Amino acid sequence: FNSETVTTSIRNDLDISSFVSRQKKDRQQELLILDALQSGIQFQSENAKSFRQNLKGITDKAQHQPIDIWIILILYSLPNERKNVEALLRDKINRGIFQSSVFVECVQNHTASIQEFLPSLLELCAFCLRSADSTVIDYGA
Repeated sequence: FNSETVTTSIRNDLDISSFVSRQKKDRQQELLILDALQSGIQFQSENAKSFRQNLKGITDKAQHQPIDIWIILILYSLPNERKNVEALLRDKINRGIFQSSVFVECVQNHTASIQEFLPSLLELCAFCLRSADSTVIDYGA
């Protein structure tokens, strides 16, 4: 398998919302999956590039899923990916492709997982709030 095929499959087939549960076992599975994603992205730069390209290629707001937020947060946690993620997010917000409802769906009922990525989430919100573009500022609020 090449990196592009794997990242596309992960985006299309991994349903993070299926882990919404009060059971500790389900929350642990979600954390393990996100940790595996983070390791795969962090230690294989081609995976980071492939995920970024995959997200960049989405042109319809209906195609974005909660897994995209997790991928963005994972990418943003890597210092060498920050500028790329900021540019991607700014472009998606300005074109109306990235809706705040996807963020809400991602964060809602995933408190254990979001704690792991809270620093990245807060830094992304701060990036949006510092923007010169009012559309991006509104998104960060």
